[in-house]
Amino acid sequence: MEMVARIRAHLDTDRAVSHLKHYLRPGAFSGSSFETIGGRGDASDVANHFTPADLVAVTTLGVRVSGWGAIELLEANAQRFSNLLGAVPHGPLHEAEVADLEPLWNLQDELTNVVSVGHVTRSKLLARKRPHLAPIRDQHVLTALVGQDGGNFTLPLRDALQTEGIVDHLQELRAEVDGAQQLSILRVLDIIVWMETYGASSVAR
Repeated sequence: MEMVARIRAHLDTDRAVSHLKHYLRPGAFSGSSFETIGGRGDASDVANHFTPADLVAVTTLGVRVSGWGAIELLEANAQRFSNLLGAVPHGPLHEAEVADLEPLWNLQDELTNVVSVGHVTRSKLLARKRPHLAPIRDQHVLTALVGQDGGNFTLPLRDALQTEGIVDHLQELRAEVDGAQQLSILRVLDIIVWMETYGASSVAR
């Protein structure tokens, strides 16, 4: 699979660990607080509804939900989104069957109708609530792994992660970096690829 080769190319570089360390260094990137700001988004007491902390969290990754979007998520349609979130499993993407992903896709469709929530913001909201299942869609990461900045990503990524050795390698990289244990393997991959393709050079510039 082409995506498998692209993932391995990023993970097999000596820079993978240094990218992860750099990203998580205090004060380097606001996204290092995405998982934890205001508490974890997948904590048992908040996992099935969107919270103000979730809306703040996505700003650390460079997107925002408008005031009207916030009203819809937190108040006007809060119960509907809570019901949809409750149907989405927490298990890891590489173990998910298509049936496990259908509730996630149903929620994605509904989120797309929320004011100011495009496909990138939507993916970051979902990654906050289901960090082990929902990958972040970033144009730089998609281009690096898919070959274009859009299109199908979740299923191809799931299939790639099922290739022997990929998940183990990501877990090994995570174990080498202080503070990375809080991250899902999806996020570890996201950070490494993003840093290699854009983040590190953006700091240099």
